Amino acid sequence: KVPPKDSRSFISCSTRGGVGDCFIMLWYLSNVVATALIVGVASTNRVDESSNCIDTDIGITNSNVTNCGVGVEGQECFYECHPNFIKVGRHVCQTYTTGGTLTHPSSSKRFSVKLENVEGTPVMAINRTFFGGQCLPLCTPKVCPAGTVPVRVNTTTSGSPSWCMNTICRSPKDALGNLTRGAYEVFRYGRDSFSGMYIDHVDPRLSPSSQLKFASTDGTGIGVTAECVASALGYTTIDEAQDRVTVTLSALAGELAGFKLPRHAQAWWVPTFLNSTTGASASPGVYASDSTGLLAVGILFARTYFINVDPNSTKTENIVRLVDKILTPVSWTKMFCTTTAPQTSVYNGSNCVPWLWADGDGCSDCQTPDTGDGLYYYSELHWFFWMAYHAGCGTGPFTADSPCSDNVISTMWAAFQGRRNHPNYWYGGQQLLTLWPSYVTQLPFYLIHPFNSDPAYNTALKAQWLAEWSYYNSSAFYAGEKGRYGLGAGPTPAWCAGGSGYIADRMTNDSDSQACRMYSAYAVAGYAPVDPVTISGHLLDLLASGESVIPITDSMLNNNNNN
Repeated sequence: KVPPKDSRSFISCSTRGGVGDCFIMLWYLSNVVATALIVGVASTNRVDESSNCIDTDIGITNSNVTNCGVGVEGQECFYECHPNFIKVGRHVCQTYTTGGTLTHPSSSKRFSVKLENVEGTPVMAINRTFFGGQCLPLCTPKVCPAGTVPVRVNTTTSGSPSWCMNTICRSPKDALGNLTRGAYEVFRYGRDSFSGMYIDHVDPRLSPSSQLKFASTDGTGIGVTAECVASALGYTTIDEAQDRVTVTLSALAGELAGFKLPRHAQAWWVPTFLNSTTGASASPGVYASDSTGLLAVGILFARTYFINVDPNSTKTENIVRLVDKILTPVSWTKMFCTTTAPQTSVYNGSNCVPWLWADGDGCSDCQTPDTGDGLYYYSELHWFFWMAYHAGCGTGPFTADSPCSDNVISTMWAAFQGRRNHPNYWYGGQQLLTLWPSYVTQLPFYLIHPFNSDPAYNTALKAQWLAEWSYYNSSAFYAGEKGRYGLGAGPTPAWCAGGSGYIADRMTNDSDSQACRMYSAYAVAGYAPVDPVTISGHLLDLLASGESVIPITDSMLNNNNNN
């Protein structure tokens, strides 16, 4: 179960905004692990459209370029690194103003102007400066033999420089398998050993007892799918996976003494955030449609998996019983909300599907069809819409025009499914279902049959990948090379996020909305089924640069024996 030192897993760590902010979002990690790193190369905010990079002609340390000279914004300075250094990033003349209002903690010389700390004023991080290229030092001039690839990690040294990139050579299959194993180890690390709940995000620098007791129901739905995948890959036995999933389901079903999951009294919706040990809600009296749906499809994934791999066993029968006990009381078809105040829950007479519910009949934050074409906008409520259709109309077929005796639910489903044939966004020459992060289309692909079995949705998933990759290659980032792309979401330092502690990235042509410059390697990994060869290459490039990789430590593995 625990790999030896010479084959320990590596994970990619989310360091949004700098080396001190390292969190891993577990529900996003399911797309196969990775990172959300500041890209360093930035946006297209302009002080003056004709401005040149003339005042601060920054070269690149340890490269063949000591001065990039004069350049217009968008001009790239091509470079090669000295021996025993590796090249990371593109060096481009640019200006970048963050969406934040606080001073950046760094005093790096790469920031060409003094960052202002004026309340309500965005922070200018880069002003008409060549920026983005780096030459990272190698610990040893190691060249991997034929048939292997380098996996690198930033390592502290006692010499000069004080850090360098350590290189381990693996076969491509082992490198990617090691990354996948690392993803599972982080899930174990984020699992509450008492309740089986999964905390919302992990700081791998801290012990399990020092993590925030901040679980999420949607993350827990993904967590039980991770247990199934780990079993299928041989990281755990079927027996162990069943035991671990049973603990989680017992807590959710009210059969674990000391833990109580809050449920909506009438409809049995669930909250998003709760205490991982007691179940106490972080927002008492408030429940979420998307979290209820994602938890449902996650535990249904586990139910189906164990029926397939261990049918008729006592453990599988108990898992089936627990999943049914959790989901049967949910009033999926009572999914609508009135649009006038006070907003209340209804079955008929409204097409508003709320994101939030309150004790009693209260509801809010409606999603309604577009007034033009009558179709719902695509969103992560997909699993909620599907569960309602499944409850009202049976098991399928899952098409927009399938007959159903429940006309209200059938009409809702047709208005949602119709969007797949009429995408309403464009970017980079691609028709898109959404401009929001990759998980909005990736998680349905992995968890919802009417998505992954539908050619139109599969085409849409590929379009999302091509658009995101194009977005990072554009002047919004001047990135996209060697896997440095991917829209993510998660904890974010306030200095670059307008004071917010959380950001969900999205494609935008408005440079003032770009805020923190980050890429998400787990978003890259989640697109792997779209083009396995190309995307596997991108993940190997990320492992080779080491920029976003940290090792699973012995202490982390040892703690996982109890998690």
